[in-house]
Amino acid sequence: MIKNVEEHGPYIVIAPGFAFAHAQAPDLVSRTAMSWARLKKPVKFGNADNDPVTLVAALASADSTQHIRAMRQLMSVVENQETRQQLETASNVDEFLAVLKRLNEW
Repeated sequence: MIKNVEEHGPYIVIAPGFAFAHAQAPDLVSRTAMSWARLKKPVKFGNADNDPVTLVAALASADSTQHIRAMRQLMSVVENQETRQQLETASNVDEFLAVLKRLNEW
């Protein structure tokens, strides 16, 4: 994922304050999974429109079908301002996960 950003620029910064790190490496992934990080200190990736980033989701997918499905689910989070605000202000991991679970897509 890091190599992709180094080679192709900050394409993973897909919305204001939000980065979606992903790469297809089916030989290295045994099952599809997503991880999340909320950054204490915002990071500038070099995307003039969407920097700095405070929320990062990383996807490891076992195949392209699951990759696309996970991307669709992620977009439901990115496009919902209320959900994003709740993720950005959750005071602990349990609150953060509760926001995701309420989407009923995770």
